[in-house]
Amino acid sequence: PDVGTTALGAVGLCFPIITIILAFSNLFGSGGAPLFSIERGRKDTKESSMIMNTSFFLICVCALLLMAVGMIFAKPILLLFGSSENGLIYAYPYLMIYLLGTFPSMVSTGMNPFINAQGSATTGFSVAIGAIANLILDPVFIFVFGLGIRGAAIATVLSQILSAAFVLYFLRKKTELKVRLLSGEEIRDCGRRAKNIISLGTAGFIMPLTN
Repeated sequence: PDVGTTALGAVGLCFPIITIILAFSNLFGSGGAPLFSIERGRKDTKESSMIMNTSFFLICVCALLLMAVGMIFAKPILLLFGSSENGLIYAYPYLMIYLLGTFPSMVSTGMNPFINAQGSATTGFSVAIGAIANLILDPVFIFVFGLGIRGAAIATVLSQILSAAFVLYFLRKKTELKVRLLSGEEIRDCGRRAKNIISLGTAGFIMPLTN
C-alpha cells in the first residue's frame, strides 16, 4: 500500500511506449492483411503467402529494433514522458522487462489479421488468452513470489508469449496458408511488397501513434 500509487503511476508512464509498439503492429498487420485477402481472391496463393510472410518478416525486424532502441534510451524516454526520480525506480525495471516481450506482443497483434483473413475469427480468443493469463499471473508474481513491479512485467510478458504462441500455432497448423520466415533471396526481392504493406498500413499506424 505504501508504494502502490507510485508504482501504478510508473506503469502508466510506460503506456505510451506500449501504444507505440501496438502502432507498429498495426502498420504491418492492417497493411498486409487486406493485400493478402486481395491476392487470395485472385486465387494467387503464392503471392498471398509472400505478402503474409513479408509482413511477418517486417514484424520480426521491427520488434528487434524497437526492443534495442527502447532498452538503450529507456530512461530518457521515461523522463520525457514525465517520470519523476521516484517514479523511475518503478517504471524503469517494468519497462526493461516489458521490452523483452516486444516480439511476442507484435506477433500476437500484427499477425492476427492474417488468421481472420483466412476465415477464422479468432482475434477475440487470442486476446482473451493473454488477458486471462495476465489476470492469473499478476497476483502470483506480484504477491506470491514477492516480485512487485517486476512481477507485473514478467506476468505481462508471459501472457504475451502465450498469445503469440497461439497465433503462430494457428498460422502454422490450422490455416490453409502457413506463415514462415523469408529466405535470403526472398528478403532481397520483398521491397515492393514491403512498400505496399507500409503504404496501406500507415493510417492504422498513425492513429494510435498520435494518441
